[in-house]
Amino acid sequence: MDRPLLVDLIHSTKGILDDIRDLSRLSREKFVDKDFEDFYYRQISSDVDQIDLLLDGFLSYVRATTPITRKDTVNTLIEEVLRKHQHTLEERKIGVFKKLEKELPETVVPDEHMTFIVDSIVQYAIVVMPFGGNIIFSTESSSAAPTPTFVTPVSTGGDYSRKSVEITAVYQGSDEQLRTELKSRPAQIETSMNLLLRLVRILVRENKGTMEHEADETKARGYIVLKFSSDRRKEVHYQPAGQ
Repeated sequence: MDRPLLVDLIHSTKGILDDIRDLSRLSREKFVDKDFEDFYYRQISSDVDQIDLLLDGFLSYVRATTPITRKDTVNTLIEEVLRKHQHTLEERKIGVFKKLEKELPETVVPDEHMTFIVDSIVQYAIVVMPFGGNIIFSTESSSAAPTPTFVTPVSTGGDYSRKSVEITAVYQGSDEQLRTELKSRPAQIETSMNLLLRLVRILVRENKGTMEHEADETKARGYIVLKFSSDRRKEVHYQPAGQ
């Protein structure tokens, strides 16, 4: 039997048991023989509890042994980071637009590294972009793997081509608000943000990716493009048995 269908069957059965349990409660005080009433209620409750316990154990087994394939990790992390900064984005009237490729391949980048990279880019855009600007995130895959300039190409006899995953963040602010904010923006903030981008670049390189950053002279408009090799392995995980 298909595992999702089996899980639905277990939940349906547990629902029926709940109905039986409720019916037994409603039946109390309806019997003439009080001894039989107590026996009936205890017996029904005991039988239902045992079946319910067995179903819980079987459900935990199904969950613990059903592999879940990782998918859409990059898109999911982008969504999580944007939700994290939603309040700040709304306060600064920054519009957020997304064009995320469905079924995007997995990357070789650990989740913790990718989260730091995306989170830092959003923080950078929020700080350098003036009030009322826009940030646009897009993801897509391509057939060409990234080729970092700091890595010496190695000739091999086999075909090791793999897809790459590209993440683009475009940030842009309005001229009117830009002129006002540049006068009051502390110089150390810009320096701190540049240091943050340097950390991002280091982490991108450690994960054999590439990073391209272009901005206008005010740094309030620009884009950041990241490319990482896709992961050809099918990574799976298992749901904790108790959930």
